[in-house]
Amino acid sequence: MALTLAEPVASSKHDAFLLCFCVSIGALSAGQGIILKQSSEDLGSNKTTSTTSYIESDRVATSSTVDGKQMGFIYLADGNMMKMIDHSKKTVREMSGEDLEKMMGQVNEAMAKMQEQMKNMPPQQRAMMEKMMGGRMKEMMGSAAAKPVYKRAEGSAEIGGHSCDWYDGFRDDKLFAQLCAAGWNTFDLQASDFAVFQKMAAFMTKLVPAFAGQAVIGSDDWEQEQTFPGVPLEQTIYIGGKPHTRTTMESVERGAIDDSVFETPAGYKVEKGVPKMR
Repeated sequence: MALTLAEPVASSKHDAFLLCFCVSIGALSAGQGIILKQSSEDLGSNKTTSTTSYIESDRVATSSTVDGKQMGFIYLADGNMMKMIDHSKKTVREMSGEDLEKMMGQVNEAMAKMQEQMKNMPPQQRAMMEKMMGGRMKEMMGSAAAKPVYKRAEGSAEIGGHSCDWYDGFRDDKLFAQLCAAGWNTFDLQASDFAVFQKMAAFMTKLVPAFAGQAVIGSDDWEQEQTFPGVPLEQTIYIGGKPHTRTTMESVERGAIDDSVFETPAGYKVEKGVPKMR
């Protein structure tokens, strides 16, 4: 769910939609939108992911490259659909809101079976399995997690030619993020430019109920709840007290986006609905 205006999916349910930065596109058939480009580095493996996001009022598309492998994601509010694209395999998975509800049903069924099997395990093994399932399963089931609290930290910086101020993010009094943020006006943006993410969050709630009630970028209460300015220019996520991922904004542009960015690539195999769970 990354412009990293929320925590990455790997570290929290806010994740979700993470989102990101800049390519210049022009075409005869094009709409006006926001084009953002970011890079994200895994601080353990030093692997870097490059992501470009294309944002309009009713649709979002991202294109990411990891180790030379290109993946894509498209959300269409008009049609209530998302598309997951694997360019290496030339396949597209299309899923509707109803498909997400079906997938959630499968997750619930799988968890119920696992819990039933755990009843017959020795106490020590059962305790180990419960620990492994832990918070992630609870989040998927909609359990409330502690909200992040951001506090102004010492110092400011200049990143990508823009000034920003440092903030520390805490959850349960534990540091989970450090970011340097700037106001929307730094890029001639405003929260309403990202209002489509409210629709996407409502869509994703069908699969992850914990998204319900969360402040979403583009909503009136998002910045007030986050308590830092709108645009993180750099953000480091901590896992287990250690820096895990650093995301940096490369650029932000307002411009024309070709309609083809939001369409299924020609010649790709389209698979519809929920993938079979193995």
